[in-house]
Amino acid sequence: MNGSSYAVTSNLEAALRRPRRPNKLRAVWVDALCTDQENDEEREKQVQIMREIYENAPEVIVWLGDESPSTNCAMEFLDLASRQKNPRDWFVRSVIKRGLTYQEQWKAVILLVRKQYWPRVWIIQEIGYASRLAVMCGSKVVLWEVIVSCQSAWVEVRDRPISQNLRSHLPAMGEYRI
Repeated sequence: MNGSSYAVTSNLEAALRRPRRPNKLRAVWVDALCTDQENDEEREKQVQIMREIYENAPEVIVWLGDESPSTNCAMEFLDLASRQKNPRDWFVRSVIKRGLTYQEQWKAVILLVRKQYWPRVWIIQEIGYASRLAVMCGSKVVLWEVIVSCQSAWVEVRDRPISQNLRSHLPAMGEYRI
């Protein structure tokens, strides 16, 4: 960065390598690099401008970490929904009409939303102020709106009467919250 080397965690290294574009320069804001984390005064100044950073970024990428078989399954399921005319309705139908077919995918999505990223308080700024928000896990990317559609559908289905057989095969209906 700026001609100097910096030590980073393996997770940050992976996050920096994934969204690269082979033939295009890309500016990236990484709080851990752009702010001296040991300097309280600088950190406080940066917090004051985070809204402006997120609002003016052409895209904010939520990094959930490298892929695993489970996260690949979840991201592919979310991507499949993103290609539907109405992802939320498609998710509802995927539980009610094809719940047992997509049982593993729903389990994978629930594991995805249990990752370390979600309970952090500062994600509210990222989610609330970003004009375009994408979620990346490994090499797979889905738009934030798809995840919101998925969660909204899950809550709707959770409150509907569905067969006991289907309910017993799906992951705990109350556990999926963003």
